[in-house]
Amino acid sequence: MFYNQNSNLEVKKQLTLPSYNNKAINAVIDKQKSHASSSLFNKMQHKYFIFLILGVFLSCKAKIVETKYESGKIHERYQVDDKAMKNGKYEAFYESGPLREVATYKHNMIINKKSFFRLDGTLEIEENYDSKGQLQGPYLVYYPNGTSLHIERKYVDNAIQGMLKVYYPNGKIKEEITVTDNEENGPFTEYYQNGAVQWKGTYRNGTNEYGDLFQYDSLGNMIKKMLCDTMAVCRTVWKPDPKNPTPPNQ
Repeated sequence: MFYNQNSNLEVKKQLTLPSYNNKAINAVIDKQKSHASSSLFNKMQHKYFIFLILGVFLSCKAKIVETKYESGKIHERYQVDDKAMKNGKYEAFYESGPLREVATYKHNMIINKKSFFRLDGTLEIEENYDSKGQLQGPYLVYYPNGTSLHIERKYVDNAIQGMLKVYYPNGKIKEEITVTDNEENGPFTEYYQNGAVQWKGTYRNGTNEYGDLFQYDSLGNMIKKMLCDTMAVCRTVWKPDPKNPTPPNQ
C-alpha cells in the first residue's frame, strides 16, 4: 500500500496484470461485495422480522393471570389464551406463600398430573387425568412425610374402579377393598401390621358387610365367623369352644 500524494486516503497499489482490465476487475469485486453485504443484511432482517412476528403472536395468544388473597398475597397463577381459557401451567399457593397445587390445563381442562402439597412442602396427593379432563389411572395419597404411600386407588373415566389399597406407614398393606363405580362392592380384606389377615368378607353397595364375615387373630387363627344380612346386620354363627373347636370352611 502507498499514500496518494494528492490525497490523505490510503489506496491499493495498482498491480500490472496483462490481458485484464484492473478497473473492470475491481468493479466486479466491489459489486460482489456489495451484493453479498446486501444479501446478508436482507437475511438478518428477514430472520429478525420472523422473530418479531413470533414474539408478537405469542404475546397476543398467551397471558399470565394472578389472583390474590385479601392480604395481597398470590392465591393463583395460571396462563390463559386469547379466549380467556386456561392453557398451560397452573399453580395455587397458601396465603403464607408455599405452593399448594400444581397442574397443567388445556382448553380449561386439567390434563396429565395434578399434585397437592402440604404447608410444609411435602407431597399429599397425586391425581392423573386424560386428554378429556377426566380422572384416569392412579390416584395416590401420601402420609405426612410425603414419600410413604397411604391410599392407592384407580380411576376409569372419572369413577373409582378395581382394588382400593390402604397401607400402614411402614409400607405394609392394611386394607384391600373391591370398588365398582365409586362404591365398595365385592371382597375386602383387612390385615395386621405383621401381614396376617384380621378380617375378610364382602361389601355390598358401600361399606355394608354382606354374607360371611371372618375374623382372625394375629397368628392367623380364626376366632369368629359371622353372617350378615341385607341390612348389614351381622350375627355370630361360630367361635371356638371345647364343643366346637374346628373352624368352618372359609
